[in-house]
Amino acid sequence: MAVAKTRARRTGWLVPCLCLVLLGIVGWTFWPSLQCQFLIADDQPYVLENAQVKDGITWPNIAAAFTSLGNSNWHPVTWLSHMLDCQMYGLNPKGHHFTNVLIHGCNVMLVFLVLRRLTGKMWLSWLVALLFGIHPLRVQSVTWISERKDVLSLFFWMLTIWAYACFAEATDGREKKAKYFYGLTFLFLVLGLMSKTMLVTMPFVFLLLDYWPLNRWEKESAWKLVKEKLPFFLPIILVGILSYKAQQLGGMTVEMSGLPFGYRIENAFVSYVRYLGKLFWPVNLCLCYPHPGKWPPLLAIGAVLVIAIISVLMFAGRRRAPYAFVGWSWYLGTLVPVIGVVQLGSQSMADRYTYIPIIGIMVALVWGLYELTKRWRPGVVMASIGAAGLSVACIVRTRDEIRYWQNDVTVWNHAILVTEDNFMAHYKLGLALWSAHLRSQAVAHYEEAVKINPEYALAQKMLGSALGNEQRYHEAMNHFKKGLELAPDDAQGWRNYGLGYCKLGRLNEALVYSRKSLEFGTNISTLTQIEAILEMKAQAKQQNAELRAALANEPDGAEANNNLGWFLCTSLSEEERNGNEAIQLAAHACELTKNDPICVMTLATAYAETEQYDKATATAEYACSLEAKTGNESALKYCQQLLDLFRRHEPWYTLSIYNNVTLKQ
Repeated sequence: MAVAKTRARRTGWLVPCLCLVLLGIVGWTFWPSLQCQFLIADDQPYVLENAQVKDGITWPNIAAAFTSLGNSNWHPVTWLSHMLDCQMYGLNPKGHHFTNVLIHGCNVMLVFLVLRRLTGKMWLSWLVALLFGIHPLRVQSVTWISERKDVLSLFFWMLTIWAYACFAEATDGREKKAKYFYGLTFLFLVLGLMSKTMLVTMPFVFLLLDYWPLNRWEKESAWKLVKEKLPFFLPIILVGILSYKAQQLGGMTVEMSGLPFGYRIENAFVSYVRYLGKLFWPVNLCLCYPHPGKWPPLLAIGAVLVIAIISVLMFAGRRRAPYAFVGWSWYLGTLVPVIGVVQLGSQSMADRYTYIPIIGIMVALVWGLYELTKRWRPGVVMASIGAAGLSVACIVRTRDEIRYWQNDVTVWNHAILVTEDNFMAHYKLGLALWSAHLRSQAVAHYEEAVKINPEYALAQKMLGSALGNEQRYHEAMNHFKKGLELAPDDAQGWRNYGLGYCKLGRLNEALVYSRKSLEFGTNISTLTQIEAILEMKAQAKQQNAELRAALANEPDGAEANNNLGWFLCTSLSEEERNGNEAIQLAAHACELTKNDPICVMTLATAYAETEQYDKATATAEYACSLEAKTGNESALKYCQQLLDLFRRHEPWYTLSIYNNVTLKQ
């Protein structure tokens, strides 16, 4: 530490300049992200649809930030930062992106400053910070607004390490100063935990830093080093419980809860290797990598061997290359909370999870390259040129990757292109396309999501809603039913299921399932739907009575026969429908009018009600030919619409538009 302080005095003027250069390079690299929009994925519930966040900083909102377990996380500091952004920028995405880029830039400077303080190696620390800051794997953490928790967590992570280094330095007899920095370490750790729970591994990182570069293992007993870390576990345990509870409430632990423990271990080892692959060859990056369930045995065994061999080599060489041992252990250890042993969500891995862990690998690589070349001047020159070229390549690749984050459509289209069988990407792209009013394309992607993973309840539900809005009610009902089998406590799902029966002209069942929705929460839309169904049933009963009274007054009246016949085969209330009676009435009306096209179409509709679709189609074709002779274009168009319906073997009421309620996306 004394060496580090001496060098710091000699180069103090250069440090601020290097910090500004880092900030400038990182800022320029990520500047295109300011043109990106909010995403439906997480940005919508985090900011756009979060009333407390949109209202900005108020005392009730501050209290809510500390008490809320919403959005599957407990991170009050992150909530406060989003509130502050809304206070400053409103819902302008540029401002929110700017804050992410600014915090990331500060993080890069902190990586440089903290590593320099720990090791005394200014240029090596600067290179680690630069490569960390501009690597394409950073795009997800920086360009995704809702990943504010990522950049904030590293900010407090580095401050925690800085405070701990100061504490370690003061343990040589300056007890008062040591207590001060110990308290500061505790404070920064708590703030980091309230940003994201990634800091749960921090006490173990302290022990690694004690080994190198602080070298405290040579001076202190192992028990003393462990004992001084024990108080840090108190906030870690408390925050861990709160966060896990939030994940449970958000359904994150349920989505893949049926995945066997052995499969999760396999995926953990494979992910460790895949993350290294993305570090060295950062292509085909995307927001969501689908979980395969079970990896091929040879691939899983190979991943285990790779991790085991590297770990043995690092441990064996820990005295000659302590930086490599610590860097590798940092990587393995800090990934543990998100490696998938406790499966959260349906992804197998995520680029954002490397934000903190990958620093350890970069330290090991940069220090290792330095040790290999420091005694050979041409090697130093070649390494410097290589580092410069690598930095340029990272900048180009990162700016290129940001292009895919412009909006939801570009993000998920890219995910589909670079992965296979990505049901989540198809589902999310369907949501984006539906919001953009590209309905047919959205349906196609919902269908693909269901095809890949029929057990994904949300995709079944949204496909049902989409098909219902396209008046494909029979298909919609199949997907609603499947979605409710998978997620039976879905209030909106039961509501839509009831509405689907309403569209199919089965008001009794519509009423039953609409009321079932209320078992899972009262909703004004559901109450409105139930009220409307009851009103429709009452109106249908009254209309039936009035039409029968009119027919009784004029039994051979063509209009009276046709009107009652039409009602009996088109009423949305199944209690009032009578297809066989409608056939008799419509046939009588046709006789009385000598096949008036309107009466002929009523007869076709009555045949459809009794599921005599061949007769319905033939009769509707005849009605269309009669209407064509009248020259009434609107009537002919309606006849052709009904003809298409009967050819699909569907009754009339699937065309009905029930304006009081709609299927909700």
